[in-house]
Amino acid sequence: MSLSLESNNSTEHEIEYPSDQINKTESQLPLLKEEFHKILDQQLKIVKEELKENFQKGLESQLHLINEELNECFTEIKEEIQQMAVKIQTNEN
Repeated sequence: MSLSLESNNSTEHEIEYPSDQINKTESQLPLLKEEFHKILDQQLKIVKEELKENFQKGLESQLHLINEELNECFTEIKEEIQQMAVKIQTNEN
């Protein structure tokens, strides 16, 4: 098998590839494909794990913010109840 290459000066170069080398390379393709898929699977697992960790950190951060807001609301409600209790006591007296 030969491959023609054209260079910038418009001359054509032919590269000869021996058939046995081509056959050997073609026979390795299934192994290379399998190895490639293994690497992709490993990378996919890593990415999934990182996404899961980042998502969990994001959720924890959001929960922390929500918790702070709820605490502020409860504090305000508690203060309002105490003020109402004081008003009720002063009205009773």
